[in-house]
Formats: sequence, structure tokens, C-alpha cells
Amino acid sequence: AKYVASLYLHMKYLSSSEREIITCLNAFIKGKTYEEIYSTFDLLKFDLVNGNYYSYQYGSYPTFLIRNREVVKISQIFPPVGIISILEVEPYIGQIEPNDIFVQLSDGFKENLDKEIERFFRFYSGQDDDMIIDYLFDYLSSHRTLEDDRTLIVLKIVRNDEKVSHL
Repeated sequence: AKYVASLYLHMKYLSSSEREIITCLNAFIKGKTYEEIYSTFDLLKFDLVNGNYYSYQYGSYPTFLIRNREVVKISQIFPPVGIISILEVEPYIGQIEPNDIFVQLSDGFKENLDKEIERFFRFYSGQDDDMIIDYLFDYLSSHRTLEDDRTLIVLKIVRNDEKVSHL
């Protein structure tokens, strides 16, 4: 996974198109005959000008959007990169709103955490945003059955209305 993330970042400097990058990643990994022969890939990209988010998911765990204490599961059924020769590159596109919270998990956590995440955010008061990742990681880890690496990313959209001062 670190290898794919590093490769993605290097390719991002060469191309601005997510479609090109994901297609190249897939071809590169498919062509490898050693080490990783496939990899999950989960990318969440934000367009703050138009207020959209783009979710690219290949063999990865669903992403969760928490909006007004409602939990929306964002999931695409695409195989991991490197398994098939031609990979469909179509993002899930949605609108972002202030105070949206996005949660991305690796497969080191147990599957079907929808109810646990809903339960957590039903009681989450939003008063201490800095502690959310610690509490959520501990909460989900206590429901874990797999002995695997775990990655948790939590991102909150905050509206910034401050005006830029000109010198």
C-alpha cells in the first residue's frame, strides 16, 4: 500500500488527470511479476471551488460521510488495481457541505462497521473535533477481529469565512 501511495504521488506531478494516473497504476501493478500483484486503492479528492468530492475506490473498504449525524456509506464495487487489464475509472461524485465528516478505513478493521459508525456518531456531540479520531479509533479497534494493520483517516469540512487581508 505504501508503494502504491508513493507511486501515485510521483505520478501526480506528471499528470493532473486522475483517470490517467489510476489507469497507469493499474497497468504498472498488473505488469509486475513479484512482490505486490494487486493493491487496494482509495482516493478522496475535493474541489473546494465547486463544492464537490470525488471518491475513487478499488477493492477498498467503504468511505463514510457523516452529515448532521446521518451516516452515508460511499462504496463502489471495483476490483483492486492490478487484477484486470482495463480498469473502469469512474468516481462517485457528491456535494460537500460545512461540517461534513469523512471517515476512511483500511481493511484491518472488521467488515460491516456501518452500525458501529452510526452508533458512534449518534452519540458524538461534535464539541471536541480534535479528539474524534482518537475516540473513533479506540471504539472501532475494540470491535476488531482481524490481526492486521489498521489505518483510519477522519476529515472534517470547515467553512472559513475569514477575508484575506491585502498588504
